[in-house]
Amino acid sequence: NATCQPADDAHASQARRKAHAPMAGRVVIPRTAVPRLIGPNGSRARLIEAESGAKLRVRLDGNVDIVGSGERSYEHAKRLVTRVLNGGLDKDALYMGIVTHVAEYAAFMKILRLLG
Repeated sequence: NATCQPADDAHASQARRKAHAPMAGRVVIPRTAVPRLIGPNGSRARLIEAESGAKLRVRLDGNVDIVGSGERSYEHAKRLVTRVLNGGLDKDALYMGIVTHVAEYAAFMKILRLLG
């Protein structure tokens, strides 16, 4: 008589998961950023879904559920959500720009292009 046993360690089972297996997770964003992520009539959320292949469920409390067809689509959707919150910039990318103003607390620059 076979029985199903839960994995000893949830992280170990995630490590064994195949790259093309569906992946789901949640990103929490500020409640004030929800309209920016959704976009006019849901256009920005639909664009993220179309580009990544993942499905988004954006809640008014700032919880964003992401379900990807695989790890790649899930991670891509997560990166696109973060990019929307960062004003279109990817925090791990390298940009070329010109410093336009230096203040006591920051330097401001005009971004010319993405490098690499």
